[in-house]
Amino acid sequence: YYLEYLNKRASLWEKQSLTKARVLWGEESFSKRISDEISETISVLPLPARWTTEVRSMRKRVELERTSRLAAGPDLKVGKGGLVDLEFLIQALQLRFGGQRRHIRIPNSSDALQAIGEAGLIKKSEAKKAKANLKLLRTLETLIRLNSESTEFVLPDDPLLLRSLAVATGETSVQRLKTRIRNLKSQNHRLLQEALRRAGAR
Repeated sequence: YYLEYLNKRASLWEKQSLTKARVLWGEESFSKRISDEISETISVLPLPARWTTEVRSMRKRVELERTSRLAAGPDLKVGKGGLVDLEFLIQALQLRFGGQRRHIRIPNSSDALQAIGEAGLIKKSEAKKAKANLKLLRTLETLIRLNSESTEFVLPDDPLLLRSLAVATGETSVQRLKTRIRNLKSQNHRLLQEALRRAGAR
């Protein structure tokens, strides 16, 4: 029944989110079957016309609806150029090219970027940059969550915490960290737009 739902009624955003699906627990043979079936189904189903426009619209909606309006610093998850840009980049390319290139169907983001670069879907230099940006953002996310009561992934305004983040990420000053983050966000946004352009080309 679930596979029938995926084939006939699931929306684009549902299929996009399922690129990261993995079985957490269950009988081994059934777990493998459902994982394989989901991966195969979302990879071979034809994408709707103007699907990249829909993905762009979805990404913009996430940014507008989920970015904190109260945070002092930039939202590094759902804000423009944040983690979600990299996730959308990966998912769009997996949806578009996963049918022909099974090896890019990987839930882990870092491994997926590696495979996407090796497949030539983005330049290897772009894949390397995206992986480095992903690693830095994940590091910052961990450090911020460990040292803050907030559940949001937002650059804090506390001077002491900012200095700690700068040191932990190898920067010599808070200003250099902020500049690095601005550049990273700009790169991520550009990489997403370029990936969507390539994915939308027939």
